[in-house]
Amino acid sequence: MRKFTQDAGLYEKQFLLSAERGDLESVRKLLEIYKSTRAFNINCLDPLRRLL
Repeated sequence: MRKFTQDAGLYEKQFLLSAERGDLESVRKLLEIYKSTRAFNINCLDPLRRLL
């Protein structure tokens, strides 16, 4: 089962905004940059508590 965080950090907010806007290039770039760091949580929720 996935574990979700309540609040998104800066990296997650950038990721969610890019994904919501359909900016695939930015989403790929963010995933590539932060895939090996624990500072980025791909299972984050947006302000309305929705999962992408």
